[in-house]
Amino acid sequence: MKKKPKRFIAIAALTAIAALIISYVISAFFADTADGGRRFLGLLFGIIAVPILAWLLIFCIEKLPDKKDNNDNN
Repeated sequence: MKKKPKRFIAIAALTAIAALIISYVISAFFADTADGGRRFLGLLFGIIAVPILAWLLIFCIEKLPDKKDNNDNN
């Protein structure tokens, strides 16, 4: 398995989670307090969904056939 796609996906997922948390903190200072529950549930969903989607993407990449193997067999 190639390490570069896994590493890139992991870094992208961590960056997305960090961006979610930073945007939540910023919105806590500037947004209306009545929407706090919805923002928190959105953050919670994002923190759960991003790693699951990253894992699914890595899983699909692992299942794809390697082009080098196909060319060697012909």
